[in-house]
Amino acid sequence: MKDVYINILIESLKEKSKLLDELFLIDVEQSRVLMPEKPDKNAVDMNIQKSVKIAEEINGLDDGFESVYRKVRSELLDNSAAHKKEIELLKELISEVTEKSVKIMATENRNRDTASEKLVFSMKKAHSTVHDAASVSDKYKKAMKKVGAHK
Repeated sequence: MKDVYINILIESLKEKSKLLDELFLIDVEQSRVLMPEKPDKNAVDMNIQKSVKIAEEINGLDDGFESVYRKVRSELLDNSAAHKKEIELLKELISEVTEKSVKIMATENRNRDTASEKLVFSMKKAHSTVHDAASVSDKYKKAMKKVGAHK
């Protein structure tokens, strides 16, 4: 029965690795979507929804992994020689998943920074436009007063 649990751990990590690959591709797409001066809000939102869905799946896998690991932890520690191949595979998969997670976090941080910069730039541009419109309005009012004063 313990072998079944160990195989579940291995399969869980393989599935997590695949999901992380999908998440990375979505993050790369998000980087592309954020490139224009005015990103397509619908495309950004759609990518975020995809990311959230995959993140939820990953969280579910993590919860399941932890639950199963608690059941076989002592077996793996007490009989490590008997499970040497499986333990090595688990270590490799954990390392792979960790590397992918770090890469994804870096990409998501860049995307967040880019999105924040675009928002700040957009807000400054909007403020500038409002300020410019107010300035033009003031000049117009002053000009109209001058025209009215000459009559």
